[in-house]
Amino acid sequence: MKLNAFASVETIATPLRVALDNFTITVHGNALSLEGQWVDVVSPENDIFKDAEITIKRDLLMGKKLSQMDIDRFIKASLIVGWSFEEPCDNVNKLIALQVWPKRLTDYIVKRAESIVDVNFTLPELTNSLNTPEKLGG
Repeated sequence: MKLNAFASVETIATPLRVALDNFTITVHGNALSLEGQWVDVVSPENDIFKDAEITIKRDLLMGKKLSQMDIDRFIKASLIVGWSFEEPCDNVNKLIALQVWPKRLTDYIVKRAESIVDVNFTLPELTNSLNTPEKLGG
């Protein structure tokens, strides 16, 4: 097998449209359906996401004070590259959205982004030759 058999550059770079049709957000008894709304996301393997991680690390090294919540929100925002909402899908609006959207909604969006490139593997059973019955006198 060639190493480039794993190349998924096209998959990583292609956004996935996440339909939000099944979500209804209820706040103080007022229901808001997200029917017809969508968010375009990229994989965490995408350079956009990796650049966001590098930016956060650089900011922390430069002494910028960031809460864990701010870091998480910034990283998640980097996964979102488009949406159907009226506001432009820019960094400021993405951060606002991630602050006001319910956690279940943001978790769903992140999970869908993570599913773009799915790596499944099974670790081989590890054996220690010193622990075999023959070596232990059994």
